[in-house]
Amino acid sequence: MNKFWVIVGEVYKKNVKSGAFLSMVLSPVIIIAVIGIVAFFVNSSSEVPKIAIVSDNQEIVQLLKTDKKSYKVNAKITTTADAEKALKKDDIAGYLVINESKSAITGEFIKTPTSADVDTTLMLQTLTALQTNQIASNLGLSQEEVGSLTQPADIKVKTIKFDGDKQQTNNDTDTMIKVFGAYFVSFVIYMLMIYYSAIIA
Repeated sequence: MNKFWVIVGEVYKKNVKSGAFLSMVLSPVIIIAVIGIVAFFVNSSSEVPKIAIVSDNQEIVQLLKTDKKSYKVNAKITTTADAEKALKKDDIAGYLVINESKSAITGEFIKTPTSADVDTTLMLQTLTALQTNQIASNLGLSQEEVGSLTQPADIKVKTIKFDGDKQQTNNDTDTMIKVFGAYFVSFVIYMLMIYYSAIIA
């Protein structure tokens, strides 16, 4: 048995010192490092797209200016004509035209096929919130009433099991035990696979 471990030790030392072993071990680390460096430079070099906002309501414009990560607002452009000229010259990635009525606030974002992508999620959220407040003000609703109207519905999940004709509620504890048990079994199987793979190698 001692001779076996001596042979294993010599083979291990020989393989560790070989270039193929070192390249096999270090190649994933090098690849991950290269991908990380490339991704870092791509993200750092990408500029935040510039847009224009055409609206008579300066309150909306100021609120939309708060997001400086998704886009930057060119405050010098205030009309549709100026926005179109800037878009043709590629000075901006697009422009948002806002229309207001007593019951709704609508926006239209105009861009070209070659324009940089602009995330309009915050624009939509901001205009939705302003529209809700405007409708609530027209109806004479208080902030508490507006909050109750916009509060999402709640759905609770209840698990039951049947024991003959009897109905029993399944406790969350049982569910957690089953989930952790499944994770534990998966982890044990994973470790056994690695162990036996190492032995075979």
